Amino acid sequence: MTGRLCLLFLLGATLTGATASEQVDIVSATARTDYLESTANGPEKAIDGNSATVYHSDHSQPEQWLKLTLKEPTLVENVVIINRRDSNLVRDRLLGTKVSLIGATTETTCGTINSVNDVLSEEDQTYTITCPVAEKTLSVLLNDTVMESWDGKSGWLIMNIAEVMVYK
Repeated sequence: MTGRLCLLFLLGATLTGATASEQVDIVSATARTDYLESTANGPEKAIDGNSATVYHSDHSQPEQWLKLTLKEPTLVENVVIINRRDSNLVRDRLLGTKVSLIGATTETTCGTINSVNDVLSEEDQTYTITCPVAEKTLSVLLNDTVMESWDGKSGWLIMNIAEVMVYK
């Protein structure tokens, strides 16, 4: 776990309160859709610890979401999302993604990715969302409703995520 946290610092990710942050165990990832219902790009790829693998949603729904279930209720401080970065054509697929924490009685919005970076490197495609610590979180929800264009076609709603990490 310590090696992973150090790797984030080497790659340029900035974690608010990083000196006290500890990565939270995620037990499962579920999604509204996955591309061709393929295990090669299923939601578990977003939590497998390998930023070279990618969760890839289908494009047939007007809303995409990825839900991460935590091992135990936790006070979450940060959610770190690494975007797919193998092509400049897909860099905007995180645009508009909202990060929320789901507790036993409330859902709290942490923030939304409102801009993306042009450079295709891991540090420039890593987004840290700081969350208000209010109630212990049972799961983290990433929700995307912003349409993108791809290959000259508009109206696609696709979520591509290389990795998601949650910190307390």
